[in-house]
Amino acid sequence: PWTEDRGPVRALRSLARYPHRLGAYVDWQHTVGTPDARADPGCPYPGALFAGSQTLPRGVRDLEAGGQAIAFMSVYPLFPSELRHARRHGSESLIDRLLLLGVTDRLDPTRPPCC
Repeated sequence: PWTEDRGPVRALRSLARYPHRLGAYVDWQHTVGTPDARADPGCPYPGALFAGSQTLPRGVRDLEAGGQAIAFMSVYPLFPSELRHARRHGSESLIDRLLLLGVTDRLDPTRPPCC
């Protein structure tokens, strides 16, 4: 079952497998349903948004190694209403709402849905 100490790690594992399972990729501002959320009825976040970090220092957000640029994305857990909003109105609209609410890439289990 979903618990605050195990649930987020389980969700990250599921999202890490997402491209391999579906033969798809994730990119900036993509939203996806969390595949394992259906198997875990206690999970409050059935979706996720991939976007830039609000908390990583600039020098860490974008690195260069071996002549390759590396940009780190953060995973923002989404409530059902937020996932629906992104699908109807686009990820940029959802990101605007999340920023207005002060949401960052730090998991806050007490935050309310933004829409």
